[in-house]
Amino acid sequence: MFSEDEQDDNYFKQINLLIKKRLENNLSEYNMITEYIPKKFFTKKNEYKYPYKKYFYLYVSSNKSWKLINTKTVKNVNENITSLQNFNSLIKNLTTKIQPLQTNTSQISNWKGVYHVDIDYGKLDTFSEISINYTIEIKDLECTFSGMGYKTYFLDLCKIEPKNDTLVLKYLKTIDGDGFTNHSDIDVLGIITHKNNVYYLKSPIVADLKWNYNTNLKLTKTK
Repeated sequence: MFSEDEQDDNYFKQINLLIKKRLENNLSEYNMITEYIPKKFFTKKNEYKYPYKKYFYLYVSSNKSWKLINTKTVKNVNENITSLQNFNSLIKNLTTKIQPLQTNTSQISNWKGVYHVDIDYGKLDTFSEISINYTIEIKDLECTFSGMGYKTYFLDLCKIEPKNDTLVLKYLKTIDGDGFTNHSDIDVLGIITHKNNVYYLKSPIVADLKWNYNTNLKLTKTK
């Protein structure tokens, strides 16, 4: 618990850390709304100029953008704070609701599991090898795609879309990484195909032994 007397920079850092730990890995389960007040409604002392207008935006994860959903004119100090009830009402009153991906869970069940592909590109020198290990873990409606090895370290959260004998892995966000392996500008991280009881991965971020990308690589599946 934090008292109101401790509302300094450290106080807010601790609050943000709590939010990050509890919510960051489950953001897809929440509606994210931001409240924006234009600079023109503030004085030089950062005090409100009444009346002023608030703008409310809803985050649309499908195209990673913010959608204006409502505005409100604030007439006096008693109307400054937007309550949680007000935020919930904004969601309920949307004429077009942004719904999470709806996928037939029966289609997903056959894909659940952990997939591995290890690529050994040979030796860099007498003491070092050039190898990268990739792991894909599939759950109900999402998966994680990770890579670790030579100049590679990332852990991405993916959205999954089953299509007959293939499973499309779409980038949602980076969970962890080295800062150099950024896939935020890639829509489809990979496609898993199931043929003759064998799983294959075709990906723009995984290269074969000849450093060719988007080639079929055999996966090892475990549960």
